[in-house]
Amino acid sequence: MIGKNFIFLIFFFLVLQTSAQTEFKKKPSPALKKLISKVKTTAPDSTIFFFAKGIALAKKENNIEAQTQLNIFLVQSLFISGQHDKTVSYFLNAVKQFEKLPPYDERILLYYEGSGVYSKNKDFESALTFINKGLQDAKKLNLASFIADGYNRTGVVLERKGLLDSAMSYYQKSLRINEAIGNEFAVSYSLDNISGIYGAKNQPLKALPYQKRSLAIRLKLKDDFALSIALINISESHNLLNQLDSALHYAKQSLAISHKINFLDLEQYTLNHISEIYKKLGNYKLALDYKEKGTILKDSIYNETKSKQILELTTQYETEKKEEKIKDLNQQAKIKDLEIRRKNSFLVFGLVLFIVASALVGLYFNRRKIKNQIALQNEIIKQQDLATKAVLDAEERERRRIASDLHDGVGQMLSASLLNLNGFLSTIKNDIKAEQQTNGERTLSLITESYDEVRSISHQMMPNSLIKSGLATAVREFLQKIDSPQLKIATDITGLDERLDERTETILYRVIQESVNNTIKHAKASKLSIQLFKDEEGINLTIEDNGVGFDPSVAKNGIGLDNIKSRIAFINGLVEYDSAPGKGTLVHIFVPRS
Repeated sequence: MIGKNFIFLIFFFLVLQTSAQTEFKKKPSPALKKLISKVKTTAPDSTIFFFAKGIALAKKENNIEAQTQLNIFLVQSLFISGQHDKTVSYFLNAVKQFEKLPPYDERILLYYEGSGVYSKNKDFESALTFINKGLQDAKKLNLASFIADGYNRTGVVLERKGLLDSAMSYYQKSLRINEAIGNEFAVSYSLDNISGIYGAKNQPLKALPYQKRSLAIRLKLKDDFALSIALINISESHNLLNQLDSALHYAKQSLAISHKINFLDLEQYTLNHISEIYKKLGNYKLALDYKEKGTILKDSIYNETKSKQILELTTQYETEKKEEKIKDLNQQAKIKDLEIRRKNSFLVFGLVLFIVASALVGLYFNRRKIKNQIALQNEIIKQQDLATKAVLDAEERERRRIASDLHDGVGQMLSASLLNLNGFLSTIKNDIKAEQQTNGERTLSLITESYDEVRSISHQMMPNSLIKSGLATAVREFLQKIDSPQLKIATDITGLDERLDERTETILYRVIQESVNNTIKHAKASKLSIQLFKDEEGINLTIEDNGVGFDPSVAKNGIGLDNIKSRIAFINGLVEYDSAPGKGTLVHIFVPRS
């Protein structure tokens, strides 16, 4: 959708203007206010000069808000001008300066704006890290508009990664918040983002209701810029549905507004879009007119490609005129044939009626058959699901039983044997030969090793820490045992202060265990990152390595992947894989709040 290209150019300024009051708010002096405006509006080449002067004065006035705003506008200016290395440098310096302070709204915007340069350069994990920092501040301050903006930006990053369903989930969360706080302008952009996902999935029928809701809001707010984008989006959806009259209606409205506000990019795009609609309608004269207007607006210099397009439309237009002349010449012959056709029409009508009636009867019985087949298939799936859940439950119960038997039975007996043998050897060590002493010590060593092995197997089957301390502690203990110079593991676990239900903790632990084992066995990775956090929407688990990767379409029926998917499905969760040969592997798991 065309609107996606323009939304974030103005959304940043909207959020900044609606930022909440904090203890860092302090009125700047007239001189400082003027320098902030210079950094915000001046050309990129002069921005750094005014930024340096502004920072010096803001520090002198001890104005934290002004310092943060200056950094935000500098990052924005450098990013738009394509100076990504400088953008990152200034952004990280600002983060180091302000991240030790308590949360405040301008810092949230700094995190959000800095994430953009990482997303642009396809470092999606860094982008998500800084968006999450901003979201944590927004949640601590209970700033609904900032929380909605953070969800929106998260959705954009996930959409660029191709994770459309995950992106849709965040867009919908953003929409719900914006609707709850009555921020109609932000609601319209959330609606556009959701319609964009349906557009990417080539589902214009699902996109249209969201686009028309957005249009109604923008008509009410009388925002010509946003209104022109909404109109062209709706026109494109009608065009995909071959509803050409509606597509033309909305496109011409967008053209009038974009021309009035001098929105040249959209005006040129819309002229070409209208040309394509007329071409579909077979009106090559108007298609040619609009194509020429679009070409003139885009570039007045001669271009061979454009000339070919115009020549093609001209040829089609001339062909249409010739066909009309031929049509006139054949009109008399058609009139003569009319009487014969009338005589035959009754016979044809009767035959068609019979065929239609037969088709309807066949369709009715076929639909009944399909409906019964669907019902049967659904019942089979339901029974398979119940069977899978029963197997998983049985498996976990058996693991617990075996682990308990090993620990309390075999383990206790080995421990007692070890104690008795130690005591026995101590009492007779002066009365036995050296060879007997050696055999005794070897036996003692074997029992000790057996005891340690039984404890290790028992712990792997059902870790004590999972039962007693919960998922977070069990995962950290498990990963500490694996972390090594050959495989460096980074862990980020937040929001799990309270225990989850036993089934969810066990399944998530098994999934992490399975994924890490897959990485060790197959990935040849040197780095492994695990992020596990819980919020009001549910639990998010991300496991990423820098290994050899794989083709998900080839490996989709693997036993390991099926085990993970079936376990997560057991707790109504979703699993997405993002991997390719040579590009590492990312596993994203979302379990909704029950």
